[in-house]
Amino acid sequence: GMSNAVLFGQDWGGLIFLVHVARQPERFAAVVAANTALPDPEIDIGTVPPETVAPFLSWLQWSQERDDLRPSDVVGGDSPLNQTGHRLSPGEAAAYDAPFPDESYRAGARQFPLIVPLGDDDPPASMLREAWAGLERYERPFVTAFADREDVTRFFEPLFQQRVPGAHGQPHATIENAGHFFQEHAPDQLVDII
Repeated sequence: GMSNAVLFGQDWGGLIFLVHVARQPERFAAVVAANTALPDPEIDIGTVPPETVAPFLSWLQWSQERDDLRPSDVVGGDSPLNQTGHRLSPGEAAAYDAPFPDESYRAGARQFPLIVPLGDDDPPASMLREAWAGLERYERPFVTAFADREDVTRFFEPLFQQRVPGAHGQPHATIENAGHFFQEHAPDQLVDII
């Protein structure tokens, strides 16, 4: 029964929540889409400049080749998603890894990159078309917040700003000296944006 919510979504949180915004726009007073994406089956991946897709493909390869896919390495290690070279303290690393004590707990995280739809023949294509159609009617405030060093989802920032009516005239933000996990790099700025 929630309504009048201001919804924040980053990475997969964005991909998942944007579908819900499109389906039930009346529940959301505003949206902050941050370092996130919503693939559009109408955009042929072959027409996208290779340098736009390369960061995601690098992350996809890295995530599948790791023998031990620890969350702390993704956020604060040698992951392609750590564009700033951010390092976690031992305590922070332990906190990220605690819910995933061994590889059997990481199966879902390992599958996430594999299920990102990259074309019109992917199973969620019809759902994504529906989501974009709904977003193209969303007129409440829709703010984008992307980090200046984010390269995996940055392609979608102008798409959201151009195609979502509620994004027009909003104070979109670029967070300086931050990367994909900018909750770690600039949490206070992110809170202010929200």
